[in-house]
Amino acid sequence: MAAITGEADFRKLVDQGYMSSHATQDKTRERVELERDLATQRARTMLAAALPVSTLARLLPVALRLPLPVSVRISRLLVSVQLTDEIAGSLPQH
Repeated sequence: MAAITGEADFRKLVDQGYMSSHATQDKTRERVELERDLATQRARTMLAAALPVSTLARLLPVALRLPLPVSVRISRLLVSVQLTDEIAGSLPQH
């Protein structure tokens, strides 16, 4: 808790007349903001750990998503072509 120690040091300097009381308020505000940011990051980390990978992938911005490997794209294409051929084969011929 170095921030709290820093606040106490600032208070001593204010009490001794070396600093204005605004400096203590600024230091306190800074500590509160840092604690809030830390709490937010901890909550995000806990949420990310609890979510399935598929959900995390959807939440990532598109620019951060890794492209699918070529082998996966080819296998998906082959399945798509096979399904299209099966559907076309089941249609009545004119």
